[in-house]
Formats: sequence, C-alpha cells, structure tokens
Amino acid sequence: MGDFTEEETIDSSRHTVAKYLYKPRNQRIAVKFIPIPVPRYDDSSKENKFKQLIREFESMRTLNYSENIVELYGMCLYKERALLCMEIMDMTLKDLYLKYHKESLKIPEELFGYIVYSIVSALDECKKHGIIHRDVKPTNVLVNRTGEIKLCDFGESRILENSLASTLSGTIHYWPPERFCMDRSKYDVRADVWGLGITLTEMVYGRIPYLAYEYGETIESDLFTLQKCVINTTSARVIDLFYKDYSKMVQDFISLCVEEVNQRAKYDVLIKTELYQHYSRIITIEKVAKLIDFDSKEVD
Repeated sequence: MGDFTEEETIDSSRHTVAKYLYKPRNQRIAVKFIPIPVPRYDDSSKENKFKQLIREFESMRTLNYSENIVELYGMCLYKERALLCMEIMDMTLKDLYLKYHKESLKIPEELFGYIVYSIVSALDECKKHGIIHRDVKPTNVLVNRTGEIKLCDFGESRILENSLASTLSGTIHYWPPERFCMDRSKYDVRADVWGLGITLTEMVYGRIPYLAYEYGETIESDLFTLQKCVINTTSARVIDLFYKDYSKMVQDFISLCVEEVNQRAKYDVLIKTELYQHYSRIITIEKVAKLIDFDSKEVD
C-alpha cells in the first residue's frame, strides 16, 4: 500500500469504501475493502462469501467499458482482504436529491430524464452480459459534477440462469412484490425495474415512498407493514401521490416500472418509451452538470 495515501472514508455501511490517492499517477480512486473468507469443507457460509467476492469482480470486469457503469481499475489482495480499485465519483443519487429537497426544490424533469436514460442503459448492458444487478437503490447510483451518472456496487449480482436469479439479496425497501408473495426463490430483471421505479420515486419524494402511505411510518421497525405497503402499491397510487406535477411521459414511464410483475416492463420496452428516447436525443452532459452542481436561484 506504499503507493496509496488514504484521504477519507466514503462509506462503511457494509464494506469500507475509502478515497485514496494513487501517488504514481497522482490519481484519486475509490477502494472497496472486502474481507476474504477462507473456504473450508465444513463452512458453507465462508465458501458462499468467497464466491460472492469472485462474482462481484467478474461482474464488474465484464462491464468495464460501459459508460454508465462505474469503472473497475483492478483488484489486489492485501492482509486477508480484497481491494477493489474503482473510479471515484462525487456523490450518490441520495446525496443529490437531498440537496434539492433541502432547498425545497422539485427535482427537474430534465435531471429525472437523464437519470432514467443513464440507469436504464446501465441495466440493459448488465442484461446483455447475463447479469441482474439485484440492488438498485439511490446509494448505488453515483454522480459526478461533470454530469456523469453511473450504476455501481455489483456485490449482489449473479450470472442469470435461464434469466432467473434464485437467491434473496438486495435491500428490502426496494424489493418488488413478487419477492414477498409469489415464488420467493425466483425472479428476473423486472425486479431491478421495480427497484428503479422506487429509486426514482424516492428521489422525487425525498424519502422512501412507502413513508407516505397510511401506517407507512412504521416500515422501519415492522417488516409486515413494509410488506403490506409493497404488495398494495399500484401504478395509479404512485402517480397520484408523487407525480401529479410531472409530464405524462414521466408518468407513463413510472407506471411501467411499478406494475405487478406480469405487466411490468423489461428493458426493451423501457428503451422504447417516449421519456427514454426524448432524453437520449436532447440532453447534454453540460446541462446535466449544471443540474447536479446547481445554484438554487437558477433551478426552476
């Protein structure tokens, strides 16, 4: 580690992620520290963790040249830990939306549209490589003040088998209804589409959207209430509560994300939506940069 100087801890909620200066290139990077379990024949949990580590590295490496996914520079082993060296970004989507809500500002539709374009493009790229992300949420969407918006953290990813993933993982607030009440062991890319819809709605609302529901304030301490909120979510309810001030193309897009599983869109449908197509054509990274590093006096 002699070539690296630690500057600050970025996150420590699950695995420690720190900002480092790589001195030979004078380059700042993010380093994720993952403990390396030693697999033993009588310890299946350690073996599963080891496989998860290899899965994350392989997932990220196959996606390394996707412009909407955080770049992985390399991986090394140090003192019984794996160090994933990644592109550094300025903030999470949660940090960004909290800035807007602190100023009592509506999330601009242009910013909303570019986030949709970036994350749907990233998820579609995952699908092309046979990967479900399985943990789409605001803290796994990273943002640069230069206007880049990228998906990160493939710690819960796995290679699809027949387009179905068979383990429960991810953050429970972003689970789709089918993970609670249908076949709890099988789900496909539509789980990530639901996670995207809830992530976008959280950005608009400023908090986990279920907190707006009757009895929603108890979801943090009551799993049954959270499950009830998720299962009772309909596209009409989401539009009515959170999207009355947005255009029809935004409302139509969100509706496709939060339908029940048999009606929910996959990426090929989302890419054809008016919202995705519109912002894929007209948005510029310079405009997005202004929306990210905004002056409250300039935001409508």
